Amino acid sequence: HMEGSPAVADAFRSFVAWAAGGRTSIADLPPDVPQAVPQCVELGAAAGVASDVAGEVAEFTDIENGTDGEDTDMDVPSLVRLRSLAQFEQVLDELDFEASEAGDLDLPPPPPPPPRLVLARSCSDGCSGQLREVSPADLEASALKIQRAARTRVAPTGASERPARVASKSSSAAAGATVAKTAARRASSKPRASIDGPLLRRGGSDYVCWLGGPILLTAPHSMKIMRGDGETGERMRAHKRERWTAEIALVLARQLHTRGVPASVMFWNRVAGPGSGRKDPNYLLPSQYPTSPWHCALHRWALGSGGLPIRAGGGARSTPLLHIDLHGKVSEKLHLDLGAAPLEEVWPRADMPFVAALKSRFRALLDQAMEECGVVSLNGKQIEVDVDPALHGFWGENTVTTISHQTVQLGIPAVQFEMPPRLRERLVLDPALGTAFASAILDIYHNLVTPWWFERAQCSTPWPMVRQLQPALAGSVEEHSLEYVGFDEWAGKLLNELLEIERSTSEVQI
Repeated sequence: HMEGSPAVADAFRSFVAWAAGGRTSIADLPPDVPQAVPQCVELGAAAGVASDVAGEVAEFTDIENGTDGEDTDMDVPSLVRLRSLAQFEQVLDELDFEASEAGDLDLPPPPPPPPRLVLARSCSDGCSGQLREVSPADLEASALKIQRAARTRVAPTGASERPARVASKSSSAAAGATVAKTAARRASSKPRASIDGPLLRRGGSDYVCWLGGPILLTAPHSMKIMRGDGETGERMRAHKRERWTAEIALVLARQLHTRGVPASVMFWNRVAGPGSGRKDPNYLLPSQYPTSPWHCALHRWALGSGGLPIRAGGGARSTPLLHIDLHGKVSEKLHLDLGAAPLEEVWPRADMPFVAALKSRFRALLDQAMEECGVVSLNGKQIEVDVDPALHGFWGENTVTTISHQTVQLGIPAVQFEMPPRLRERLVLDPALGTAFASAILDIYHNLVTPWWFERAQCSTPWPMVRQLQPALAGSVEEHSLEYVGFDEWAGKLLNELLEIERSTSEVQI
């Protein structure tokens, strides 16, 4: 943004001096900083990252007002400095910045620096608090790094370097990429501690979930569960555990995380022990939604992304979302059943071209992945995708609903994978196949879901949702905290624990 306006560059330098001086009130800001904010937002809109600019301003306001919720033991100046240092480290890691390149940038002449600027780093976890004098050259180098990062964010990236990007040039698509990067930063914070003891504990929570990413992977039958009885008026019966589904959720989530788009995950705690009130998330009446942690997790996931663009033009602060529900089947072993019937039955006719494209793209990419990795049946026949299967994720109208159907009701695209045993086992044990599936999901998220999401948000037609998001339901979910450990380590440990259980179990599974 500074390249487009000397006034913004001057305001940035004033802001750095203000923050480093230990000020704690926005009222003490230098006058040129508030004056430059509208121009900064305007420049951000031109670059397609207006939502990111607005988000940073809102976040700093939360810190000032004491409502941020994070690092509550740390004073405001220390928090600002700590976050700034982390951002500069990320810029250096991504760009491999060399000082020799600085001369290629055309910067406006900087104003005279303050006579002496000193940065002191102190925080609640016992940092040294050593003082370091910051020279004018240091300030200029910091500005150069930020400018270089801004250029990289809007420049096209080669396919060999990063996942496929949205082809659209609209500012809404660029905003979607920005939001995905924000979610990635949240999940990729450096681990500060190791995990002690098992994560799956007897007597612990019935379920495991982390909902910090825009792509949700669920395994609602990753433990033997009961369905029927009660309000359904049906005989209660057991649904066997679907083998490998929880493990597949973790495998794909780790793959997506390494590619910069973290995935949310939810599955049952297999060792939780006997418990009552565990309803099958894939067999719920609407009256049972408030008592199901799985349904409540959908609200928490969607609200945590910024909500939905339910009004025309309301998608600037909303993250595009995609839900993939993982299941196992044994009735037919030659196809991966792609269930998208809830989208076809619930959403309006105007959205059917998107639904058709979603089904077609999934079939093309997953067929290619399975063919290249040699995923065949026991008889040597190629396993393929069926986009109009019998197991399509829709029980009917005015009856029980699958979890993908519940997601569709909230206005979020969702599909169901019904996978035969050999495909499920290969996805867990064959890294190449897991990588290929993750790449297919990323392609669909970036190149189909994201542009549709922001284009749909600009339409005057109401958002395709039949149920509203409810913060009260979202607040009842017990989400795992990754504050002291990285996502990859957390997911990897869970995967190893599940694999160890699988080696020793005698449980009858699907």
